[in-house]
Amino acid sequence: MRKILTLTFIFVMIGTSYGAVSDDVYVRKDVFEVYMRNISDTQERILQKLDRLETSVADLSNRVSELAGRVDGIDKRMDILSSRIDDLRNGIYLWLVAIGLVVSWPKVREIFRNMGSSSPSITLEDVKRLIAENNAELLKTLKA
Repeated sequence: MRKILTLTFIFVMIGTSYGAVSDDVYVRKDVFEVYMRNISDTQERILQKLDRLETSVADLSNRVSELAGRVDGIDKRMDILSSRIDDLRNGIYLWLVAIGLVVSWPKVREIFRNMGSSSPSITLEDVKRLIAENNAELLKTLKA
């Protein structure tokens, strides 16, 4: 009998010590349902915000793709404009060269004429004549 009493006492003490140590918090069912409803509502609001953000990101993506298309169009137009400016610049250079040729044509013609007519080479008689003229001039300056 003593064994049964001690065994019963041990079982009672184990139960009381387990109950004393336990940190279990009990919540009423209605409070739990209110908390769960709040969590569910908060989750719904978060999901709605995410859906709105997703639609706004999709809208921004569409706008960016439209802008990229516009930029590509502007690039093509700039290439065409650049080629036209290059053509205009080449035309201006061509006209400047033509005007330069017209203005310089008399001088060029004169240069070609002088190149075409060869000047006669100096002969011995020309040298003697130049020496005689030079001697005559020197005699005049010495007499004066």
